Amino acid sequence: MDKVKKFGIAISLGVAIIGGVWLASPSKAAKCSDFNVVACGTHSQGDLKIAYARPHVKSLYNHSGITDSMINNGTNMKQGTVDANGNVVVDGQVVATGARTYQAKAGTRQVSPEKTVNYGGYNYYQYTTGQSFIDGTTTYAIYAWFDNYGKFIAGVIKDCGNPVWGQATWKAKDVKVCDLTSKKIVTIKENEYDSKKHSKDLEDCKETKVCDLDSNTIITIKEKQFDSKKHSKDLTDCQKTRVCELKTGKIITIKEKEYDEKKHSRNEDDCDKAEVCRISDKQTVTVTRKELNNSQYTTDMSKCKETPVTPPTPEAPTPGELPKTGTANIVMSALGLGGLTTAIIAYVVSRRQM
Repeated sequence: MDKVKKFGIAISLGVAIIGGVWLASPSKAAKCSDFNVVACGTHSQGDLKIAYARPHVKSLYNHSGITDSMINNGTNMKQGTVDANGNVVVDGQVVATGARTYQAKAGTRQVSPEKTVNYGGYNYYQYTTGQSFIDGTTTYAIYAWFDNYGKFIAGVIKDCGNPVWGQATWKAKDVKVCDLTSKKIVTIKENEYDSKKHSKDLEDCKETKVCDLDSNTIITIKEKQFDSKKHSKDLTDCQKTRVCELKTGKIITIKEKEYDEKKHSRNEDDCDKAEVCRISDKQTVTVTRKELNNSQYTTDMSKCKETPVTPPTPEAPTPGELPKTGTANIVMSALGLGGLTTAIIAYVVSRRQM
């Protein structure tokens, strides 16, 4: 019996030693270990949130590039794997190489860590995945996060909660944008896009000069801002000129295209005088501009139109008399004058014969 007991104890000790060595490795599926950043792993997003609520874990994750929105909202999060060769694979594509990770302890079977960081009194040790994965498992499932352009940022190994990151293999795409400073169409790398400097709407670079109808000034606007009720593409609508209005003798400002040489004069001196209607005799006269303020003149030329004069009706002759006007009067006058002249001539001849 003593031999049996001793054998059983030996077996128990052996199992315990083997188990201790196995737990000393960085991670093992469905096992908890104090080598793990999160002792029993993060097998769900709920586990991630619980772990992230611990200040020292949050600080380590932030240091590795993992932010609040990634954990709490799952922003741009996918499922993937990381292997001992340092490859991060998502959707069948290698999205990063040279992967690194942090673990909570430095194992005696491991090489010296690349670096050590401390958060909240906890030390974390950086290794390559090849140096960390020494328990025989070469590939682990991870949560992987990407930026808005599809570039890998970081991940968390599900079995141990250890953060992982690497050199992203993503290459920025060329995109055409409107450079808001130069107002030109330019090509930049997708990750260089800055909403303060660029616009993805190329129409923002198309500008045009218009006449602002409210201010009567020429302005530059974006083509898509054009409003026919507010703007005119005919720039002459904003070109004003001072002219003499010939009718009123006033200096006025008109649109250039409204100029009419019959109504206006570009010579402002022509407005020193103006044709007006003199009210007293309804005559059109020319006066100086100062005289226009006199109430005896008006610029309303309709008041100077002459009233048609009706010729007087001749007087009707009294009975027995010849008309006093017309051809008969002229004939009778001529006959009377002729008789008188004849009498005078006869008298003069008779006196010479005596």
